Amino acid sequence: MKKNTYLFLLILISLVALSLRLWKLDSIPPSLNWDEAAFGYNAYSILKTARNEYGNFLPLAPIYVYLTVPSVALFGLTEFAVRFPAALFGALSVFLIYFVVQELFKEFEGKKFLGILTSVVLAVSPWSYHYSHSAWEINVFLVLLLLTFIFFLKAKKKIRNYLIVFLIFGFLALLVVNFISVAQEENGSPFNYYLREITERYLNHFSPRFLFFEGDWSNLMNHLDILLLPLGAFFLISRKIKNQSFLWYILLVAPLPAALSRDVIQATRSFFMIIPLTIISAFGVYFIWEKVAKTRKLLKIGIISVLIFGYIFSFVYYLDQFFVHAPIQNSQYWQYGYKEVVKFVKDKTGNYDKVVFTQKYGQPYIYWLFYTKYDPQKYQSQAKLIDNIQFRDIYWPKDRFIKKTLYVGGPYELPKEDIVEGQSRLLKEINFLSGETAFRIVETIK
Repeated sequence: MKKNTYLFLLILISLVALSLRLWKLDSIPPSLNWDEAAFGYNAYSILKTARNEYGNFLPLAPIYVYLTVPSVALFGLTEFAVRFPAALFGALSVFLIYFVVQELFKEFEGKKFLGILTSVVLAVSPWSYHYSHSAWEINVFLVLLLLTFIFFLKAKKKIRNYLIVFLIFGFLALLVVNFISVAQEENGSPFNYYLREITERYLNHFSPRFLFFEGDWSNLMNHLDILLLPLGAFFLISRKIKNQSFLWYILLVAPLPAALSRDVIQATRSFFMIIPLTIISAFGVYFIWEKVAKTRKLLKIGIISVLIFGYIFSFVYYLDQFFVHAPIQNSQYWQYGYKEVVKFVKDKTGNYDKVVFTQKYGQPYIYWLFYTKYDPQKYQSQAKLIDNIQFRDIYWPKDRFIKKTLYVGGPYELPKEDIVEGQSRLLKEINFLSGETAFRIVETIK
């Protein structure tokens, strides 16, 4: 194929990857988590006042906050705006990994076709898709890492690229420092680790159970990769493909941040494994393609059809889990219900002396700021108080005697049997998608 044909295919694959990542971006996962709401509101605050929620001028904030500023300017303070940078960077990684393959395997005859295969594999990777569908900074770092690889590999010929490599790699070093600090906080001094514990956590990230079936939430790779990975590894080693050692090095190093933390498995901290695993899977596809090219036409069509169907089936299976089953099973872990609570309560606050929000689910204030689009300048100027709203634990045996107050709490804080007629009234119940009660909204009578 001509050079322009490969470029056209790459752009097409990247656009398809972006389209897939934009599908139901605002509603799946079913709610913003705390970090997403904080990213969004702080981006909104910086957009409006050049200060974050704490009043700090252009603070040293997570990079994702600043990436969200133009998104909020374009789409407003919405779930879509908060998650759009993650989707965009997810598609960018699909585009950039092609050029990593071109530079890394420069002397490989089929490098352009291999690059296209690699982009396709990453485009439909459950691991990539998951982190492209909510506001994860790790997706941004993946793009920076891919750029680092590209400029590093190019720097062999062009010395000026070393400066770019240094700047990007220095930024990535901050992420490594963060991982180490988290490990120290969770486990104490690294020197006190038991070698066996670190080794077990490290090896867990290479287990088929982690990669193909369970991960942190679901399969991280498509099920067909169980076949493609060993085929790709065999192709690389048997053909003695030049520069493959770089690939194996990244694969061996990538799980270390996860191994140094307390979690048995951690898909976020081991996310950079996706680069070598994706490329090795693409080599597996290339190996099959090379073999079937020499077979009869009918057999060739059959094998290729099975390969395509297998990948589509595996990815559709993942999408079914992600869009249909996971929201119902896991909505409580995404702090579902806050949007519905704020929508119901925001126009009623003036009817009460106080509105009390439970802290049972953590950080309710940021959801109030986000979903009411609370004026950042006002919030900064009033010492972080929000009108007549309190965020605290609810103790109903005592709180039910405080008159003219609206309470938003969990089912155990506001038990139905203790909501006494004439003293208090249940206004609304908000359920998790599983049907379990998330919030009760109760008012006390004057």
